[in-house]
Amino acid sequence: MVGQRVKVGLYAFFFASCARQDVGVQAHGAFMEAMRTRSTSPHYVKIRLVDPTRGITRDTCVTANLLRGALHLETGVAHDRAGTTAIDASLSANRAHEFVFTNPAALANMPSLPELQEINEASQLVSGLSGPDIAESLSEGALANFTGQGARQEERLAALACALIDRGYRPRQADLTGAITLDT
Repeated sequence: MVGQRVKVGLYAFFFASCARQDVGVQAHGAFMEAMRTRSTSPHYVKIRLVDPTRGITRDTCVTANLLRGALHLETGVAHDRAGTTAIDASLSANRAHEFVFTNPAALANMPSLPELQEINEASQLVSGLSGPDIAESLSEGALANFTGQGARQEERLAALACALIDRGYRPRQADLTGAITLDT
């Protein structure tokens, strides 16, 4: 039974990999490097999240560890060497970074989605900055203020991570503060 669920889940990932290729996709090499990194400060990855039970398809950003956990929950694959190998194979084949989740536990493992307004605002803030100005703004400027405002901090962090990925940066979640930092 578990073996069949794994096959079905992997087929869904392989099918999704052929479903979409557009300019909003994170570079696959950067995506795979982020997914392979095992750190208490995980990288963000940009994905297309499909929830057919609610009829939602949205681009968002999530930390690699949360995506990996959701994939284990969705497919029922164990957190052992064989399960990790199966998940890695599906990730490698899924160049569209589109993931279909129907398992309520897998969906619960994913963070809340940012609104289009939050994504646009984050993109606008990031577009006006470059290089060292981005790092400074993340620690004590407009970008830090953007993520620290209101009750939707998690969603705003995802929006900002996507804006940074779109600009070619490699954002990660700081292990103690939860703030976004950049690889140097």
